[in-house]
Amino acid sequence: MFEQFSVCRAVVREALSQLKFEDLITMQRGKGAFVAKRGERHAFRLSEVSLGEENSLLHILEFLITHRRSRHSSSGNTSHRRGPQRIRQALIGMEYAIVNDRLGDE
Repeated sequence: MFEQFSVCRAVVREALSQLKFEDLITMQRGKGAFVAKRGERHAFRLSEVSLGEENSLLHILEFLITHRRSRHSSSGNTSHRRGPQRIRQALIGMEYAIVNDRLGDE
């Protein structure tokens, strides 16, 4: 790959490492790297989110609500109407856990 893209080996290793971290590929010793099956991949990952900033949380909430609505609107599924309420409840639980210095998984 490094010859094909005219980069050093370290760049290829870093790229593969990042893809593995994002669960987009699986690596098997002696066999190579393979694209992860759809069920094994994470569709969305948040990295370096500042939970202390209200705007950051609001943007995430807005994204999640919009994403969920668009995903369910074409399928005819009406359970998405409860989604925003569940997200709000989860955010309240997260805020409570942060204030009380807990992990929130109790």
